[in-house]
Amino acid sequence: VHGEDHPKALDYLLRCEAITKTSLGELHPEYASTLNNIGIVYFNKREFKTALDYYTRCEALTKASLGESHTTYASTLGNLGNVHTSLREYKKALEYYLRCESITKASVGELHPTYAFTLCNIGLAYRNNGEYTKALEYFHRGETIAKSSYGELNPTYAVALIN
Repeated sequence: VHGEDHPKALDYLLRCEAITKTSLGELHPEYASTLNNIGIVYFNKREFKTALDYYTRCEALTKASLGESHTTYASTLGNLGNVHTSLREYKKALEYYLRCESITKASVGELHPTYAFTLCNIGLAYRNNGEYTKALEYFHRGETIAKSSYGELNPTYAVALIN
């Protein structure tokens, strides 16, 4: 949400949810996408339990409508990992990140920047669980891919280095 205008964004998204549900139905991928977007707003507001509810609904509908091998499904799993990290539920976050990693690897390949950041998320989860050797392994793999994808002077590469 740009400009931190969460109330206005939520108003539009909740109206969009109602319209999409009525016109396309709950099993349409666009409806799931709307739930995801609402979850993002709540996540940005730091209302993690509410974000979790929307992400969980999105995950079930995305799985039903697009299948478990779709990149959108992987992204939803990543969002669930992020919210569990924010809730300090690190083992649960790791479970979601690992599921996201296998789908992302199969769909976009091991050299894709999205895969790099999935590896960094796994590294963070391992670090948060006190498994520092595994964390370093994943951070290094993610950093290597980000470096080859973006180059050393790109700010996105710098994000991978922060980990």
